[in-house]
Amino acid sequence: MAAQPPEGDERCAATSQLPNIENATISVPWNELRDLLTKSGRDEREAAPVDHVFSEASYSVTLGERHAAALAEVEVTTLAAGWTLVPLGTADAGIVSAIVNGKRRRLVMRDQSLFTDSRSSWSSMKRPK
Repeated sequence: MAAQPPEGDERCAATSQLPNIENATISVPWNELRDLLTKSGRDEREAAPVDHVFSEASYSVTLGERHAAALAEVEVTTLAAGWTLVPLGTADAGIVSAIVNGKRRRLVMRDQSLFTDSRSSWSSMKRPK
């Protein structure tokens, strides 16, 4: 059996607990710190598990004699860095336009679904249906 430090000992030898050494100063050369950060993976930003998140939504429908027009306003937060495609619905859903922050955006069809493009610098978008 390996020797164990006495209970209450402030040392952390190879455990996940850090010692309680308040007001201490530690100096580490940059190349050693860089190597530690690289090994721990903390120098790289973790990617979000999804490209975007849908939150609030409101819907309105206007009925005409021979047709109905629906408008869906959806808040979408883009999490991905750079450009990403935000799904709008299936290609046969009757979606005719997408407006993002007051500007008309292009529709992109991929695998029988419609998307609009988004950039991470946009915080939210409205999605007409």
